Amino acid sequence: MENKTVETSRNQAEMNENVVGAIPFTKEELEAYPLLNQVQVGMTVIGLPGSDYEGLEGVVAGIHYGENRETENDTIVDIEVDFKNVCELEETHPHLNGTGIEGVMMGEDELAFLIGDSYKTGKGESEFEHFLFVQFVSVWDKGFEVETNARYNPTTRIVYDIQSAEAIDDEGDELEVLDSEFIRLPGEEELLVEEHGSDYIAKEHV
Repeated sequence: MENKTVETSRNQAEMNENVVGAIPFTKEELEAYPLLNQVQVGMTVIGLPGSDYEGLEGVVAGIHYGENRETENDTIVDIEVDFKNVCELEETHPHLNGTGIEGVMMGEDELAFLIGDSYKTGKGESEFEHFLFVQFVSVWDKGFEVETNARYNPTTRIVYDIQSAEAIDDEGDELEVLDSEFIRLPGEEELLVEEHGSDYIAKEHV
């Protein structure tokens, strides 16, 4: 009977952790990361530069705090993330060695959170380096697509670090007329890209 009560209490605690504002963070923890109590299951996140999952977009699948934590990492909370990817991980994240990108435990210092229509860090910062790995697609000769990897800043809407690719068709013939360019985001969303001087800017949906 006692074991059942303990298990029920643990399950209830885990359920409460997925409710906004339900986790009893300490004053010191919220002073360090004031947006922690806004993190919730279903929230969109981006792996920050320097983390193993930098440039990947994902969704918060769980929040683990206190005795319910899954790791012994030196962080306040374990944020479980299901990442998505549109590029080849072997090219963008070779250090992962083919490991899965779902159910990943991340710290509060490794993610940017989509709050409203902008990304912020757990510290509340809105101006910081962040990007998404995306597919850059150029459309030639009325329909032939050439795909390569690129980085996209969703705040500035600038597309950069576009990898070069040969403009040739399946028969090896050189493509001649560039019709349009767009990027494909992790959720399969597509945005048209226009050149402004030396910059590539993502515009409206395809």
